[in-house]
Amino acid sequence: MLPPAAAAAIRATAGLPRAVRRVHARLLKEGLADLPSAPALLVSAYARSCLLPDARRAFDDAPRRDLHLYSALLAAVSHSSDPELVLPLLRRMLSDDALRPDHFVLASLASAAGRLRSLRLGRQLHAHFAASPYSADNVVKSSLIDMYCKCGVPQDARKVFDSIGVKNSVVWTALISGYASNGCTGEALDLFQSMPAHGLFTWTALISGFVKAGNYTGAMGLFVEMRRDDIRIHDAFVLATVIGGAADLAALVLGRQLHGFVMRLGFLSSMIVGNALVDMYSKCSDIHSAREVFEGITVRDVISWTTILVGEAQHGRAEESCWSCSERTAAI
Repeated sequence: MLPPAAAAAIRATAGLPRAVRRVHARLLKEGLADLPSAPALLVSAYARSCLLPDARRAFDDAPRRDLHLYSALLAAVSHSSDPELVLPLLRRMLSDDALRPDHFVLASLASAAGRLRSLRLGRQLHAHFAASPYSADNVVKSSLIDMYCKCGVPQDARKVFDSIGVKNSVVWTALISGYASNGCTGEALDLFQSMPAHGLFTWTALISGFVKAGNYTGAMGLFVEMRRDDIRIHDAFVLATVIGGAADLAALVLGRQLHGFVMRLGFLSSMIVGNALVDMYSKCSDIHSAREVFEGITVRDVISWTTILVGEAQHGRAEESCWSCSERTAAI
């Protein structure tokens, strides 16, 4: 069995690419990497460090593949940029290793089906789930709700929702977001109002769904209501979402008000908020303010650079756009 200290060391490296590789090398050196639970922990740590090829190698190098190991890799692949890779992995699990999916595997597969927008696969998984010993598992049901919504059939998601006895906030939020994202804003609001309590993440899901459905004015109204309910904002995503709505409305005055609100809350250093502000100012033709916000983003990603490059180019600032491109090349 893997020593508790070694297991803790692997878990502590999640999200730290260099650290997880160092710990893995140490485990190999000490002959601990093949002990039970070590491969699954390494796969999860590599996946959370955005090192999917390393996770796959750790999986392939394992002396024995069990459900825990498959579950770890399937979860990683289902949330990756290539969720279709779950299909050959599932075939390998069923045929080569003769393993039957448990509830963790089924939840990952449903998530992948949703990301692939594969209603056929999703319904096959649902049928398998209904006939399995895990048919009452609410984690899988939550994944099925999300899958059906992503596949554009929120009415099927509602059937799964109604089959759940005690509903937690994750289940409520999944269906509310799914209704709104599919343009069923009336149903989303009705469900939201019937929910026992509303937290930040439920509000965020509803507002985000309205933005995805193109109902930007409705999204702004919901944000105002959320503020009236005195919901404490401790996550930057909802701010980036409403700023994105202001950008698509090309509402400069509203965008500036939101910018001031972001400053008061102390989220100006957030990269996703900074990116949203650059995009908003660019779409509102205030490229000078867009550039100022961009310069204030301390850690920039590809979206940061792409947004300012496109914004400057679209507003006749080709020279500045070329300069930004040179800056990005130098930064890389």
